[in-house]
Amino acid sequence: MKVSSMTGFGKAEEEKDGCSLRVEIKSVNNRFKDIRFKLPNTLTHHDPMMRKEINERFKRGSFEISALFRKKQSELGIKHIDYNKVNSYIDDFCEQTKLDRRSLDLSPISFLRNEFFKEEESLIDDLFVPAFQKALNEFEESRQEEGSKLSDVLKNYINEYEQYFSSVKDKKESFKSILKQKLEERFKDFKEAISDERRFSQEMVYYLEKADIDEEIIRIESHLEKLRSLLDQGGEVGRKIDFFIQELNRETNTIGSKSISKEISNSVI
Repeated sequence: MKVSSMTGFGKAEEEKDGCSLRVEIKSVNNRFKDIRFKLPNTLTHHDPMMRKEINERFKRGSFEISALFRKKQSELGIKHIDYNKVNSYIDDFCEQTKLDRRSLDLSPISFLRNEFFKEEESLIDDLFVPAFQKALNEFEESRQEEGSKLSDVLKNYINEYEQYFSSVKDKKESFKSILKQKLEERFKDFKEAISDERRFSQEMVYYLEKADIDEEIIRIESHLEKLRSLLDQGGEVGRKIDFFIQELNRETNTIGSKSISKEISNSVI
């Protein structure tokens, strides 16, 4: 399975009897799942089906599904005008303006607009379901394609990170030696002022243990292994990836704060 991005776009169009229905699905990043519809009233009964499909196939994102029904220009004749809509519009207009129908000066051209044409509900319904499924499949492919690109970028970053991490591991023992040498030199400088050499030696051991970076190295190796596994596993793994990147950053910063080696500090940076 490929890594899936939360950003995607899919569209599909179905045609029949001189009419067409175009469905578009798009999504952007969101911490949760948000689904919005921009559909003709005749398609609102499909909301549960669409929500079910999206909930089963995707975990997160802000989704928008829209549909546009059109008739070919050659089909837009007088016989397709919805005269019930026209009469309802005139009645509402007269009621609101307190005007009489006979006093209205209306041209038939005023009603040659899309909202006054008949929408054949059964035809829209027939066109919508296959168009939605095709758009959803294309949408899922686009999220996977975007996710695949992001995955490749992350893998390149991991490879680069591992190069610097290997350098830190190689210098781990020399780091301990340098630290021990510095402490011994300081011990010689202040030897006369130190009354309890045994206690000082214990403090030095404690300090060396505290400055040790073995634990951080082990955690980083574990995080890198899990991060690569997530990228190979695929799916919607953004939150988990974000967590392990934060943990890598935390362990890297800890090594940097402990380091007294110029080479290790440079690798951390």
